[in-house]
Amino acid sequence: MPRLVSGIQPSGRLHIGNYLGALKNFVNLQEEGGYDCLFFVADLHSLTEGFDPQKKREQIFSLTADFLAAGLDPKKSTIFLQSLVPAHSELMWMLNTITPMGELSRMTQFKDKGGVLRMVSTHTTKEGALNIPDERQNLEINVGLFDYP
Repeated sequence: MPRLVSGIQPSGRLHIGNYLGALKNFVNLQEEGGYDCLFFVADLHSLTEGFDPQKKREQIFSLTADFLAAGLDPKKSTIFLQSLVPAHSELMWMLNTITPMGELSRMTQFKDKGGVLRMVSTHTTKEGALNIPDERQNLEINVGLFDYP
């Protein structure tokens, strides 16, 4: 049986677009029975931007409740929290060591995280070292942005 894996970041309350674009399809695929469905709350993915720990906990709980309220059934699908699967972080580390920045620069999601690549390409020396002028030293750019799989 083919396996279907999909997740949603806990970044705020779900809206009708989330329901129509993702959750409704998740439930339909689950009910068709042709897939081994695994749906997850992508809490690790959501940590690449600033967050309040208490609010993040609430968002995780809320999204999990929304999964169930939309009709995802733990008896028919596997529903899990990404951070509770150590293999995810372990695989991220392995991919991190072999993924070239050029590959990341072609990924829309990576570029959207704040225009960091423009800064990197503008301030890279011939040797490949990052040369950030003093006025850019204080930018709050998390290293997680650079090693996000």
